[in-house]
Amino acid sequence: MKRRIVLHIGMERTGTSALQRFLARNRAALRLMGVRYPRPKSGAPEKHQDLVRAIAAEAPGDAPGAAAELIAGYTERVRAPVTVLSAEGLSAPDPVYARALAPLAERFDVRVVVCLRRQDEWALSAYRQVVLDPAVAEARPVAAWLQDPRTRARLDYAAMLAWWEDAFGPENIRLMRYPHDLPLVPGFLAAADLPAPAGLLPHRSLRVNGTTGEAGLLQALARNGAAPELPDLDQAARDALLEDLRPGNNAIRERYLPEACTLFGVA
Repeated sequence: MKRRIVLHIGMERTGTSALQRFLARNRAALRLMGVRYPRPKSGAPEKHQDLVRAIAAEAPGDAPGAAAELIAGYTERVRAPVTVLSAEGLSAPDPVYARALAPLAERFDVRVVVCLRRQDEWALSAYRQVVLDPAVAEARPVAAWLQDPRTRARLDYAAMLAWWEDAFGPENIRLMRYPHDLPLVPGFLAAADLPAPAGLLPHRSLRVNGTTGEAGLLQALARNGAAPELPDLDQAARDALLEDLRPGNNAIRERYLPEACTLFGVA
């Protein structure tokens, strides 16, 4: 019987950091249940963002190098029946991540777990994050930021899922919807098919990367050189965005949630 690899690929702004903290804090207990959450080789101790960096650093056509070695270090010569790797960067709008990890399917039973958030809500949360992040210091109004091709690519969930389906097959994709599938930890354990006793481990009241207050957000906008106005999308803007994304969302719903009327509960 093949050992299992669970790839939790995010997305950002869907409680990923809280889930990673749960997995990291309970490493020892999970190991007793046959679930391994390896310590990252470098970087933050709770997430495998080093895997994302290694894959992104390799140019197309390069011979297998640091990324392949890192993947092997996380997955080979391991006795645990299940290994979980989690990095929200793996859901970035680039097929390189799915392609780099695709060879795992030859040796392991791979499950890909992804949590999607309705695009208008995701956009407002992500916009606040890039405003507050000093490395980005976003200063454009949220409406202009939404028109950036890089932002639009992040909202195309159907394209992102297609890359992972090509790598591992749609039958091995486990879809969660934020906040429909809360509480987060039990929802993830079910999606990843991890041992039920893991749900008894401490995980309540976990909150990481909480929303900064309005005053802090306004200060960050002013510091970035933007008009200090709270970002928002009126109903017309939300409707237009979701209408534009409707074909892709409907395709996801038909494949993964055929019993639902809509992907996110809005017509």
